[in-house]
Amino acid sequence: MNRENTHATQDARRETRSNNPWYTDDQFDAQLSSPGTRARIEWRWHTFERAITTWRAEGSDATGRLTILDAGCGDGLNLAALGEIARLAGAEADLYGCDYNELRIGRARTTGFVRGLFLASLLDVPVSDGAFDIILCSHVLEHIEDDARALKELYRSLKPKGLLIVGVPNEGCLLARLRNHVIQPSIRRTTDHVHFFTSASLLRRLKTAGFAARGLVREGFFVPHLRLSGLLQSSPAGRAATNLARVLFPSQAAGLICFVQRP
Repeated sequence: MNRENTHATQDARRETRSNNPWYTDDQFDAQLSSPGTRARIEWRWHTFERAITTWRAEGSDATGRLTILDAGCGDGLNLAALGEIARLAGAEADLYGCDYNELRIGRARTTGFVRGLFLASLLDVPVSDGAFDIILCSHVLEHIEDDARALKELYRSLKPKGLLIVGVPNEGCLLARLRNHVIQPSIRRTTDHVHFFTSASLLRRLKTAGFAARGLVREGFFVPHLRLSGLLQSSPAGRAATNLARVLFPSQAAGLICFVQRP
């Protein structure tokens, strides 16, 4: 294990020992136990499915089984869906996961449907060049200080004409800055996010790394208070209201999902 991966793993061990919930909570329970978070995750899965289906029809040279990496896989929540997503897109897949948290890699290993798991940070993915047809990096990039290096590593790991799906919170938008600096400034002291993306800054980073944009989807609406946001997401009427707000004010979406291709 190289120096970057050793340091990342040591950081994760330290946070795990301190019972930091970001490093220790069961992600299946945390993300799927409430109607609001389940609806958000399932919406993302449908979005991934549409992107992969379109890529296979319009931009892919992939034949046979797909190789898919979940970069920052955690407990394997998205890996649990990616095999079915590939099947619905008309392909079988070999699934791989990468994370620097040993506890989460251990949980992902128990799922039984993953072909390979790597204990590593995204600054040094231990695979050969062009190993994957598809890479998913969902709500990971905002945590990585050297995001440019991480994107270059994902570019290296992706096959030519391969698909990268990147999801991040839209925390550079006006309502997010209002929440973090005025309404709930305590968030700035507790968050481990080091990047606060907008659609423009995310696309710029991806272009600099060499990727060609295929599309961008906005997710939800950035309600500038955590408790109010949770209340709105807990009911179908609240989710419908935030979806309408996103249509009316797209720059204030809660999240961004960008689809890019390695030329």
